[in-house]
Amino acid sequence: MSKLIVAALDGDVGAKILRFILSKNYPVLALFTTSDRCINIAGNSIKKFSKHEDLELFLNGYEKFENELFLVHAWTKTIFQKSLLQLFDKTLNIHPGVVPDVRGSFTATWAVRNRLPIGVSLLEISEEIDAGKVYSIDYIDDYCIDSGDNIQKKLKKRCIDFFEEKFEDIYSGKINSKAQSGAVNTFTKKMTHSDRILEVNLQMSVEDFLRWGLSHNFPGKTYPIIKLDKRFFRVDIREVEHGSDFDS
Repeated sequence: MSKLIVAALDGDVGAKILRFILSKNYPVLALFTTSDRCINIAGNSIKKFSKHEDLELFLNGYEKFENELFLVHAWTKTIFQKSLLQLFDKTLNIHPGVVPDVRGSFTATWAVRNRLPIGVSLLEISEEIDAGKVYSIDYIDDYCIDSGDNIQKKLKKRCIDFFEEKFEDIYSGKINSKAQSGAVNTFTKKMTHSDRILEVNLQMSVEDFLRWGLSHNFPGKTYPIIKLDKRFFRVDIREVEHGSDFDS
């Protein structure tokens, strides 16, 4: 029995994953996206949706068929409702973090900030954020000190590569999912924005300060901020070669 794929994909990562799926001739029934790039890659033969209710109405028409429905979900902010999720026989979320250590948003930031393992997880979609059973995890690095921006770039690339390496075995059922185990950490957009502003009287070790500053460093997007009384100062922390920025 073949599995019909519904791809919920956005951004550069989603576009490259969609291109891979189509290049390998997997059967794609529908695309859920807000990305023009993904829409262009899909072409005219694939149904396209941007609203939950429209996709749900469309999929309900396939219940009478024998094909299984397989949801592939990556780099999209969309959270599917329970009524929609229950229409799928199998789901796969490509998450840029090691679960359960780093669930939720801004995974690069929190992995650096809190000395958590850095990597990618392929897991089932659940009602609770990033709490689904795990197909496979790939570790990139442990506890490294680097900018959030650099780590995010590495995670994006690894999400694509790891998906391409493992997808056929997940699609065919050679890889089965297993329950997560270990300490759970879930991070949100609100937590991240709050942590980005540091009160000047907060006591931190030098390493913790470096981790805080680097983790929130996304040049051209966001920077760490120190608050002193009612004034705010942007912090720019970067690694330099020994001797390059030192007095002789």
